Amino acid sequence: MPAANENNMSARHCPHCRRQLPPPCPRCESLCVARNGKTKSRRQNYLCGGCGKQFVADLCRRRISPQTWAIVDTLIRAGVPVKTIHRATGIGERSIYNRKSALESKT
Repeated sequence: MPAANENNMSARHCPHCRRQLPPPCPRCESLCVARNGKTKSRRQNYLCGGCGKQFVADLCRRRISPQTWAIVDTLIRAGVPVKTIHRATGIGERSIYNRKSALESKT
């Protein structure tokens, strides 16, 4: 087995037992996080001890590039339905609706 980078290992695993540690809370960045069951799609659910919010590690704060938002803005202005934009870009429908509302309030 190849030797793991020590910096990489310490960020994700316990230095004593090498057990994988839960990710920090994406909202408050607290390390006081506990496992909290699974989602319907069988992804691990976590509960933050700091702010009390639930989150799924895989879905935490995925950054969307400014170029992608520019494309979304263009599609919204062209009158393309939100579901079609969602399917084309992979951005959540709620995020697209929020963006659409923000664009409409500017004009």
